[in-house]
Amino acid sequence: MKEQRKKRLLQLLKAAIVIYTFIYVYYKAFVDYDIDQLIREYSATLEHLSPVALALAVVLFVLNWGLEAQKWRFLIGAQERLSLLQAYKAVFSGSTISLITPNRIGEYAGRVIHLQQMDKIKAAFTTVVGSFAQLSITVMVGSICFALQLDLFIPQHSLATQMVVVLCILIVAGTMLLYYNMWLLSALSQRFPLLNKITRYFHVFEEYNSKALTTVLILSLLRYAVFTLQYLLLLYAFKANVSALDAVQVVAIIFFVQAVVPTFTLSDLGIRGASALYFFSFFTNKHLAILLSAYGLWVINLIVPALLGLILILRYRILEHRNK
Repeated sequence: MKEQRKKRLLQLLKAAIVIYTFIYVYYKAFVDYDIDQLIREYSATLEHLSPVALALAVVLFVLNWGLEAQKWRFLIGAQERLSLLQAYKAVFSGSTISLITPNRIGEYAGRVIHLQQMDKIKAAFTTVVGSFAQLSITVMVGSICFALQLDLFIPQHSLATQMVVVLCILIVAGTMLLYYNMWLLSALSQRFPLLNKITRYFHVFEEYNSKALTTVLILSLLRYAVFTLQYLLLLYAFKANVSALDAVQVVAIIFFVQAVVPTFTLSDLGIRGASALYFFSFFTNKHLAILLSAYGLWVINLIVPALLGLILILRYRILEHRNK
């Protein structure tokens, strides 16, 4: 009887995820941000879209998430062996849940349901290592590019300019220091009584030596390079008229802003568009091209994997896996 109730609850949960995901995608794409209207307006400008660049940006989605899947495999490899296909399924499922949760926190739950041997909570803490590596790359590259483009925001060299440059250097150094000393979180957790029940899971941060952390950081850097290239291809496809060098630096700043500004996922797309328009406005007035590039990256790298993950979640039978 209890099993039947659990199955019904899981079916209801799946149905709720499906309904909410489709409502979210439809509302954000066609109601809130009028992507279809933007496409019609772009077509009316007689700008010639580059289909090859657009196709390449879409194809790179496979490599983008393949690197994330490989990073996930590497992180949990000591506890459970996954094929690359299984890792793909896990990261796609995580993408689905992250789409409808604040600051993508549901990503951890979406991934660990595919594990059969490793402790689920420990696996979630392991995922934090990979997420922090990706965030570290975003913060460091963004800080460096912000310092390089500082003349745009503070035209005259002054004490303020020097202070900002020093701050950027400190951010890069501090991020590296934090990343390679995540083991301190284990010791720190023991000082808070409220964390007593989960303190043992913090030991996962002690399991990765500098070599392993460097491997994860390199995979994160490669993935960062891929979705930067995707952004550049979209800018080229929609004829944004921005040089590649300037675009690389501006994209890094945009990624940095998106990473450090806490948001609920429902407002995430608005921040993507607003930040892209602001920072690219120093180089081009092709507002439609900028918006379509920003939203296109969102569709390719978040919506597509989220919809694939939705299919996997619907097909996944949690109770059967739990009983194996």
